[in-house]
Amino acid sequence: MALTVTKAALQPEVEAGSNLAWRIVVSTPAGRAVTGATVVDDLPQGLTYVSSSTSGATCAAEGQEVTCTLTNTIRTRESVTIDLATAVSQGTAAQLVNTVSLFVAGNSVVAHNQASAAVAVETSSVPATLAFTGSTIGNLLGAAIIALSAGTLLIGARRGCRRR
Repeated sequence: MALTVTKAALQPEVEAGSNLAWRIVVSTPAGRAVTGATVVDDLPQGLTYVSSSTSGATCAAEGQEVTCTLTNTIRTRESVTIDLATAVSQGTAAQLVNTVSLFVAGNSVVAHNQASAAVAVETSSVPATLAFTGSTIGNLLGAAIIALSAGTLLIGARRGCRRR
């Protein structure tokens, strides 16, 4: 029996705090039709299940584990596509690797039974809030006044040198 699973992130990078879509495809490129397949996606830390979309499976999540049970027989050269939406938490690692496993009733191991996809996580480089204290503003104003005064003195000194 030849049953395969593939997994891909639908975008190469994502910003922390936003959603990320994944595509899982289970197919039978050759061999017999298969019934009773289950896909298990153990979401890495930093991802939370939001929803799924598929016409050939039912999916449910419990904690970090998303289980999709294929509802129909997959015939030779047919496939079932499962789209998962996940939320990416703030403070997530710079790269997420998400692995999915495929199981078939009666077989503990299936050829090509795992697939992984990686995505880069971007974090905002600008702080969410900028706080200025009175002393900081005072220091900035003081430095600006000193710079203006020094500039005025230099200009006055230059003009005095040219007149002589």
